[in-house]
Amino acid sequence: MTPELTPEAELAQLQAALAQARGELQAFMHTVSHDLRAPLRHITSYARILQEDLGPDMSSDTGCSSDFSDDIKPPSERSSESDPA
Repeated sequence: MTPELTPEAELAQLQAALAQARGELQAFMHTVSHDLRAPLRHITSYARILQEDLGPDMSSDTGCSSDFSDDIKPPSERSSESDPA
């Protein structure tokens, strides 16, 4: 049989488990953020290259809006700015 925990001991145990879970979540978030940074840089660079190469002719050649790289760039830049690590 396991002895009954006092409310204070149970609270301390739950707080320790919460702290451990938070630490694991922080580590996971850091890993995911780091792993996504390189692909976002590549996408942003490719969009910039397309915009520079095709410029105003992009919409007539491809049927795409020339603003597509502006749609891509801000989210990737926000992502890299929000995570300084």
